[in-house]
Amino acid sequence: MSPRRITLALALALVLVLGLAAAPVAAARGVAPVYYLSLGDSIAAGWQPDPHTGAAGFTNQGYADQLYRKMQGAIPGLQHQKMGCPGETTASMISGGGPAAALCGYTGTSQLNAALAFLAAHQGEVAFITIDIGVNDVLSCLPAPDVTGCVLATLPQVGARLAQILQTLRAATGNTVAIFGMNYYNPYLAAWHEGIPPDGAAGPYYAGLTSQLAMSLNDLTLEPVYAAFGVPVADVWAAFGSARSQTTFGQPFNVYRICQLTWMCYGNPPFANIHPNRKGHAVIAGTLYQIIKGYPLG
Repeated sequence: MSPRRITLALALALVLVLGLAAAPVAAARGVAPVYYLSLGDSIAAGWQPDPHTGAAGFTNQGYADQLYRKMQGAIPGLQHQKMGCPGETTASMISGGGPAAALCGYTGTSQLNAALAFLAAHQGEVAFITIDIGVNDVLSCLPAPDVTGCVLATLPQVGARLAQILQTLRAATGNTVAIFGMNYYNPYLAAWHEGIPPDGAAGPYYAGLTSQLAMSLNDLTLEPVYAAFGVPVADVWAAFGSARSQTTFGQPFNVYRICQLTWMCYGNPPFANIHPNRKGHAVIAGTLYQIIKGYPLG
């Protein structure tokens, strides 16, 4: 055999030996899956309208999806268990029967029960949980003759059920899994604009009224309950500039901001869809990420 062939044969043998030696090393370095569990309503589900038709559906651009992609680099082997469901209230999360239960696979069960089953099947494998819930409870009050009275009567029930949800999750995880919540923005700030019902002279009044009600939901109910269970809260209200009213491009800044971050002002006539667009979801994901990235997980 020529010296060149001998060299090639030795090189090939070396490659085979190194490859066999590396195989168990690679297997040993295999990362076991860990999970991010996202719970909540249509915002957690990434529900958005089609920009051409306005017909809404699930997307992979929701804040939970974007947060998952951000966290993958920080948590090796991270996988996303996405359970948010459109129309979910605190009541339907516990007991089932939400308007989209069948669509979300919760026929005969509830989102909370599905989450408990997942946690039981993956004990010690869940890195963190996010949750947004409560806004649909009060949105049902908007057609009421006394909107304010309806909301204020509903808030204690929302608080009690959110506490039940958090207590159940804490018990299921042995209080060892970090949970992160969020408050809400006010999409109805867009009513300030003519053409988005209720428009005209009533628009600015309605924008102000709904902001007061949103603050009541956030300040009087969600944040105190989350605090009682040691759940950090992403301040989406502030991230959306909801309280900033200085004039920007001929309109209040918070109105301008809500039009930039949701589908409320999109289209002609506008879709008037309350959900965040991709940019809005990115703001929510970024607000959560700023809390989570420095938090000890696992």
